[in-house]
Amino acid sequence: MNNIIILLLLIPLLTGVLLIFLRNRISAQRWLSILSLLAVGVVAAIIIQRVLNEGTMTLNLGAGSRLTGLSLLLTCSQCYSCLQQL
Repeated sequence: MNNIIILLLLIPLLTGVLLIFLRNRISAQRWLSILSLLAVGVVAAIIIQRVLNEGTMTLNLGAGSRLTGLSLLLTCSQCYSCLQQL
């Protein structure tokens, strides 16, 4: 189930769209932003745990071929560099 990778892109994107509609409600914007931040943190922790246990994760987007589409790739070295920055 490598589709969890796309959540790191979709959660902030959908949050941004919702924040546009909540333009005049500052407290709702703050709560939505906090919930989005927590959701991205949980998804990132799950992804790091899976990469460290199972190895490289790849998600191919587009036409299904690596030559014509877009590939999202997560490796152990990327996870270790993220953990070192904490």
